Amino acid sequence: DRLEPFLDNAKVVFEAMEKLTKGQVTWTELRKQYGSHVAGAIGKIRKLNAEFDSEMSKIDAQDRADLLRIDQKRKHGLAEVAAQLHHDLQAELWRHENKISGIENRQVVQAERQAITTGLREKRQQLLARARYGSRALEPNQTPQEVIPIQSQNHAPASSVSATGTVRGWGAMLGNLWQKLGDR
Repeated sequence: DRLEPFLDNAKVVFEAMEKLTKGQVTWTELRKQYGSHVAGAIGKIRKLNAEFDSEMSKIDAQDRADLLRIDQKRKHGLAEVAAQLHHDLQAELWRHENKISGIENRQVVQAERQAITTGLREKRQQLLARARYGSRALEPNQTPQEVIPIQSQNHAPASSVSATGTVRGWGAMLGNLWQKLGDR
């Protein structure tokens, strides 16, 4: 019961404000219809709303400036990180390319070494076969050549050393010659 007059007053105030904001009523009509107290209260409410709106617009402007500053800082930070990342990625790419070229070079060298080793092994096998089987080892399907018999004589070598260590034969003569040349 006690709140009804206040609620009625609030209802009247809000209706008056609604009409005023929609442009249906002017201040003078409000004063005539509701009295100067209601019109004053509505004026105070409008003044408070205007102050609040101006403060909010200041805050919004300041917030926009802060947001711009923060956004610029973020963009600069991201640009710096992106530049560093680009540099690091280039270094990694260069390092991997060097590894790959090193591996390729090693493979080429290994292939060349393998070819040389294979060639040398084949030549060695041919030489061993030639040493074992003679000239027909190079051409195994060729008919054997005539073998010329060789006789070797078993006689003492021209120079030898006896069990006592004295030199015999040509070695003794050369030794004597050297001694005689040294005596002069």
